[in-house]
Amino acid sequence: MSPELGAALAAIAIAVSGDPVAGTWSIGSGYNGAVGLLGRPTGIVGTHSRYEGDASIVRGDAFMHGGNVGAFEMHRWERLYSLLGDEDNLTHDKVASQAYYTMQYSVENNPYYFSAPFSGLVAPDAHNFVVNFMSNHSADNMGGQLSRETLKSFFAVTGETGSFVHNRGQERIPDNWYKRPTSQPMNTVDTNVDTAVNDRMYPGIIKFGGNTGTVNSFTGVDLGDLTGGVFNGATLGEGNNLSCFFLRASQAGLVDAGSPVTGAVGAALNLLTKTLGPQAQALGCPELKSLNNNLFSGMKTGTF
Repeated sequence: MSPELGAALAAIAIAVSGDPVAGTWSIGSGYNGAVGLLGRPTGIVGTHSRYEGDASIVRGDAFMHGGNVGAFEMHRWERLYSLLGDEDNLTHDKVASQAYYTMQYSVENNPYYFSAPFSGLVAPDAHNFVVNFMSNHSADNMGGQLSRETLKSFFAVTGETGSFVHNRGQERIPDNWYKRPTSQPMNTVDTNVDTAVNDRMYPGIIKFGGNTGTVNSFTGVDLGDLTGGVFNGATLGEGNNLSCFFLRASQAGLVDAGSPVTGAVGAALNLLTKTLGPQAQALGCPELKSLNNNLFSGMKTGTF
């Protein structure tokens, strides 16, 4: 992961779930932040539909598990595992198929499935992260291979098809595993290019909106209406547009948040502006002042 992408993801995590004054965040639940904050940082588990979202690669939707955002769903895992095929390798085209499956499953089974302007990109991006960051690399295979045994180790799964067991808390880096070469870091543009390509293979991976209280009631939101014409759904996959939306929507979404995680909106926004602003400017991204969140009326947009 490039320093720019790492900094962007860390800054967003701090802004929406952590302590922007101290510059800390939790990959788990809430914690006590710096003195003077108006609220208690929630950690990533408390950011449903703001950072963490529905349609994860193997985790179930929050509503379907009583608010638990980390529930391992075996049907998702079994389908993912089956995709490796005779090649014993998980590739981008295969995780694109999984991303479409998880999205469709959520629409068909979760009456409150929701894909927000920023978190709606996190889930499909994270599908690609599995391939980009879990594959085992070597001098003979610079592109990497993500085999069944490597995948099982990272996801803490033992057994074979029909008798899998998920061993919570036992995720580990496999033995004799080598990371992606530092000469080929993933940056913000790379991440979103992968997702844009996946959406062309499986249209609908990128979409914003949600179900309205019943399954299969997905109501999409027009990107032009959502952004006041700054971005357009028809051209979102072209050039750097998706990366620009990724960067700008995270900032605009914080401004529009009805109940900021930490309450220190000014400090959080300053952090995002300082970290994401230069990246957006380098890409020539247009300004996005706010999002028209009224378009999400009737959808469950927060935590459960």
